[in-house]
Amino acid sequence: MSQGSSLPVPVQPRIRIELARPRAETQPRPTRGYRLPLALAVLGAIGASIALIPRGQEMALLRLESGDADGARTLLEQRYADGERSPATVAALARARAETGDLRAAIALLEPLAAERPRDRQVLEALVAYRRQLGEDRAGLLRALIALQAVAPAQPRLREIAGLHGLLGQVEEQRAVLRGLTADATAEPADLLALARLDAAAAAPAEGLAALRRLARQHPRAYDVHAAALAVSLHVEAGQAEAAASVARDWLAAQDRGAAAAAAPMLASFLAAARRPDLAVLVLEPLAGVAAPPALVLALAQAEIDARRERAALDRLETLAAEAGGSAAVEAATLRLRLAVALGETARAIAAVEAMPAGQASAAMLSTLAAVALDAGQTEVLRRLLAWGGPDVLEGDPGLAAEVALQLGDRVAARRWAQLALVSRRDAADPRRALGFAGVLMALGHPDPATDILARISARPELPPALLAEIARSFVRMEQAEQGAALFDALRAQRPSVALDAAWLLTAAALTDRQDAAAAWIESEAGAAAPPALLRDTLHVAVDAKAHRTAIAAARRLATQGAVPERLILARLLLDAGEPAQALPILRALAAEGAAEPTLLEAARHAAWRQGDTAAAAELRAFWTARLSAASTDAERGAALAMLNELGARAEMLPALRAMAVAQPEAWLWSYTEAADRAGRRQDATALWAELARRQTLPMALRRQLAFGLLERGARGEAEPVFRELAATAGADSAEVRQLLFVWGQRPSAAAMSWLEARARAATGQEKAAWMRLLTERGGARGAIAAYRSSPDAGGAAGPARDAYLTALSVAGDRAGLAAALREELARQPAPDRLQMLAGLAGQTGSEALEDQVQRALVLNGGGDPAMRRRVAFAAWRQGDAALAERLLAEHAQATGGDPETLFILGEIRLRQRDPDGARRWHEAALRRIGNSSERSTDARKMQATLLRRVGAGERALPIYEALLAERPDDRHLRADLVSLLIEMRDYGRAQTVLAGR
Repeated sequence: MSQGSSLPVPVQPRIRIELARPRAETQPRPTRGYRLPLALAVLGAIGASIALIPRGQEMALLRLESGDADGARTLLEQRYADGERSPATVAALARARAETGDLRAAIALLEPLAAERPRDRQVLEALVAYRRQLGEDRAGLLRALIALQAVAPAQPRLREIAGLHGLLGQVEEQRAVLRGLTADATAEPADLLALARLDAAAAAPAEGLAALRRLARQHPRAYDVHAAALAVSLHVEAGQAEAAASVARDWLAAQDRGAAAAAAPMLASFLAAARRPDLAVLVLEPLAGVAAPPALVLALAQAEIDARRERAALDRLETLAAEAGGSAAVEAATLRLRLAVALGETARAIAAVEAMPAGQASAAMLSTLAAVALDAGQTEVLRRLLAWGGPDVLEGDPGLAAEVALQLGDRVAARRWAQLALVSRRDAADPRRALGFAGVLMALGHPDPATDILARISARPELPPALLAEIARSFVRMEQAEQGAALFDALRAQRPSVALDAAWLLTAAALTDRQDAAAAWIESEAGAAAPPALLRDTLHVAVDAKAHRTAIAAARRLATQGAVPERLILARLLLDAGEPAQALPILRALAAEGAAEPTLLEAARHAAWRQGDTAAAAELRAFWTARLSAASTDAERGAALAMLNELGARAEMLPALRAMAVAQPEAWLWSYTEAADRAGRRQDATALWAELARRQTLPMALRRQLAFGLLERGARGEAEPVFRELAATAGADSAEVRQLLFVWGQRPSAAAMSWLEARARAATGQEKAAWMRLLTERGGARGAIAAYRSSPDAGGAAGPARDAYLTALSVAGDRAGLAAALREELARQPAPDRLQMLAGLAGQTGSEALEDQVQRALVLNGGGDPAMRRRVAFAAWRQGDAALAERLLAEHAQATGGDPETLFILGEIRLRQRDPDGARRWHEAALRRIGNSSERSTDARKMQATLLRRVGAGERALPIYEALLAERPDDRHLRADLVSLLIEMRDYGRAQTVLAGR
């Protein structure tokens, strides 16, 4: 099939095929002049193919022409489904689909046809028309337009292609298309301007400027303010500010004055944005004559401000304010006020304010004016400001309002504004204002919020140096030195100065964690040049803060000047800091000058001794030994002994201390012991402890303490007799006995066990029981048994001793003795609670009969847990006591629901009582319980089979017996049960076989 042209077929008259007309458009429709060639082309293409259409297809075309699109589509769809793929059929079907509203299906038919016939203009135009009508797939429409443009080039279509590239974000493709559109002299102005804008967006200023130059040459009337502004911006982007200014001036010169004055501010703004306000002034100034628009004057004033020609701008704004009206006057007045304040022209600024209506000036600008006047001390300006705006004119900045009020002497107003400022919790942007407000708060008696403000501005570098020292003292007074030190640390890092160093030192002196840094600064060359007044302030601040190292450094620097007070302070500081070696020379010098106090002389001796001065040590030893000998009170003796002990004079101390310890052990034994231990005479101290521990005249508590002390000193042998003596008359539960047992440990010696047995034999009642328990707990159960049997009341009624005896028999494993004792207990018919205890012991005798007897007695007395009562019931059943068994088992079944075995036995009892109905109820209950259980053990299945026999379901029991016998062929009882069942069922042959083991 040829791709070069449409099909050369004759056209049948009366049949006209055309593409479906769009029903709704989502994009601008082509003009009528554009659609007519398209329709003719489509008609030509379709008409040329009519000769190839069979009669059925001819009918479809007739229906299309008559408006029956649905019928036509039905016929054509059938033809298409039958394999008809001719271009005419495809085109007709596409039209039918389109006219029935199925544009996507129409496009789906034409897309392959367009791909097959890429140069068929009619197909491509139809495809473009359908895609325009669908309005969804811009990319598809773009592809179709590009294909059609390749076959039939047209500028409107090329412009549409460029637009679609732009909508799809394909900027480079759009630029390329526009370059094609503007390649010759017939280029449209809009295309050139659009290309320049795209070049600007693509950071290609040279190409954009070239497009704009062509626009100016080819369409000078279209080179409007927007084109000029674009040219200026492109020159600026290219770094050609002077050229941009030249373009702006040339274009403005070509316009009438009104148009130029209106456009100039916009053109100049590009130059200002390029940081060339001087060029903006050159553009604007020629137009700023008489009757210039206010907007132009304002733009020129702003450019002059940016070009550092502020005073000229202020003069211009004052002139404009006098002439202009409306919004321009407001804007001019605002700019005039801001500029006057920035220049410090407070008089001109207040004049600007007074010329403005109330509410027109911004709160920020009024605050700035007030701050400038406040710093300059111009109270008259402040009064005029309040007179113009009222007392609340500065309500937006309550901190500044408080400063102004205090400056004008109105403390009431100052306090009110300060409270509002504190509530707002906003600091002034200017550090001077924040510091000023802090000063107001201090003046009004509010140091805490003032400190907070100082802390919050710690990172600001604008603090006046003259205020630094006062701020530092304020931080210290407010106990916020850490914040102050942080502030001055930051300031020193930013701009080092002597004033900042001094301020930092005052705050650091109040901090114990900055002592090293503060001391290092004082000891440096900067500290050597520091004024004495600063060092004294630092010394006092450090002493108050207990920053000893800082205080010592300051005192040492002052002491070099020879003043006695500073030397005494330095000595005391060194002693307090634990540096007597450094204090000693100072104290000796002061003592030689007669300036040292007696206490300091004593401190000097101790300092000398601690520095290794043997003469000073001997002097101190002799002095305190004499004091000890002359002491007449415990306090004097204690002080002397403490000093001698500190001096290490233990040999001199021990004789006196021992005599004192023997006479008053409660007061002096511990001092003697410590001294003896340190002197290497530990055995002497231990011997004295043993001697005193045996002294019966001492209080029991002290003797006990001494005995424990002997244990701690490793003298166990010396401690044990003391504890035994203390426990000789004490009860088994006494502290003395417990301590003795602790000494003996868990495995006492034979002698210790004999001692315990003797105490048990001698005791009676509760005490005897307690001793027996102690024996039993420590492995002496047989001794406890012997102690009980030796007593006259052995074998008597129940009691603590009897219980201890039973426990001892259990622990000793004496089954016979335990059984005999339990039988004695049973003979006395004990109470239920005692029977409970006996039942626990009965299991240890090895006698099931005795255990059953005890448990039976317990159960008959209403005791025992459910499991025990069940065991007793089964024992009664085995022993033939059906009545007891039935009662207990019935109670068990009622309480627990019963287990299969319990229910089975209850049924068996009913059988023996000749109550088949009652038996059947129990047996059926047992069967239900087994059925609900997951247990499938041999015993459970045997019981199930037996129960089935009992309820007359032998045929159900038979397979269970057979399965069990298969598993346990050697079980004779099981075999007998099965044989018995078979006989009951009169199956004698199988019974004979099972009996024979086959």
